[in-house]
Amino acid sequence: MLEIDGLNHSYGRHRALNDVAIRVRSGEAVAILGANGAGKTTLLNAIVGLIRPSAGSIRFRGVELVGLPARRIVGEGIAAVTENRHLFGSMSVTENLSLGAYSRRARDAAPDGMARVFELFPRLAERRGQAVRVLSGGEQQMVAVGRALMTRPLLLLLDEPSLGLAPLIAGELFAALTRIVDEGAMSILMVEQNARRALKMVNRAYLLSLGRIVGEGAAKALAEDRAVAESYLGL
Repeated sequence: MLEIDGLNHSYGRHRALNDVAIRVRSGEAVAILGANGAGKTTLLNAIVGLIRPSAGSIRFRGVELVGLPARRIVGEGIAAVTENRHLFGSMSVTENLSLGAYSRRARDAAPDGMARVFELFPRLAERRGQAVRVLSGGEQQMVAVGRALMTRPLLLLLDEPSLGLAPLIAGELFAALTRIVDEGAMSILMVEQNARRALKMVNRAYLLSLGRIVGEGAAKALAEDRAVAESYLGL
């Protein structure tokens, strides 16, 4: 579904991505793991068109994404949950979720999409009429993920979904994401510093260090590889 080859990007003299190549298959969940500054967020930003890489190719279902505006990339079926969420604090949970159903395809399925989000995140169903600004950080993250799901994506990108969340809320969030993965209805590509939690959820993972892919493999095999765990995953 997603094919990235020879991707390069620099910020001035700093090479953030260096010949990165990854694959995400249909219905598969993949994690990008690495320390701060490894280039993980830059990679996601390149996929969704927020930055234009200096070289390389990003193909989604055979369509070249490099050079396309972000709105076109979303229209191809990619939704992203960024680290800063970009929610509207004065609007209710329901209103924020509804903003995800702006395309005709998503609008037609909005009632079912909303019901599905509330099934995945019962906390949001209880708070559907509340302003987002009064929610906890974890609940706001659930709104951000739910809004992305309302677009009916084929590929969901997640940037540090558990960052700053209390363990209980992070557990609820990952339980919902695991359900999505198990159903296989969409592909997921996630950046996550909590390697142990991510590897329990995804099928495969790539290790990114200083802008380079330094390892890849099945999630279970990477989690059990002591050398990899100590060198790259902080386990």
